[in-house]
Order: sequence, then C-alpha cells, then structure tokens
Amino acid sequence: MTNRILLQSYKDFAKLPRTLAVLYETLRLHPSVNIIPKYATEDTFLLDDPDSWFDENEDSARNAEDREKEEKRKVFVPAGTQCQIDVVNLRKAIRSTV
Repeated sequence: MTNRILLQSYKDFAKLPRTLAVLYETLRLHPSVNIIPKYATEDTFLLDDPDSWFDENEDSARNAEDREKEEKRKVFVPAGTQCQIDVVNLRKAIRSTV
C-alpha cells in the first residue's frame, strides 16, 4: 500500500507544508492581481524620493536646509485622485544598503 494523503477539503492543505510554500512563493512572484486601485479620501502630500521612505534617523533633529529640501520633494495629491498600487513590483523592490 502506498502512503498517499487524500485531500477531502481545503483545510487538508495544511498537511502539505512544502506544497503550500511553493504555492505562496509563486503567488508572491506572480500575483494574480496586477494593480490595486485606491482613491485619496482627503488632500495630502507624498514624498517623491524613494530614499526618504527608508529614513532610519527619522527622529533626529533636522535643520532648516533639510526641511526645505523635503518641501521640494513633496507632491500634492488632491482628494478624489486615483492612485494605483503596483502589486507586481511591490515585493520585488530591493532596498539599497549603501
């Protein structure tokens, strides 16, 4: 007799951890949804400099010159503007550690 696992329901997938790992990794690299549309509910500002998203010294005191540079990088997003989340490249972006 062979050692087979019969899957009676979706809950039985927990018995196959490696199969699930392959499935989840495949979905991470090739998501079934490419773009998630969102709408701004209120006026806001976004920073257009990706390097500033990873500022590890966020709590440090900033001088006037730094604040002025930050103001130049801000992009105004009015309420009702459609924004899109790029799911395909969301998990593929590599943060530089320079």
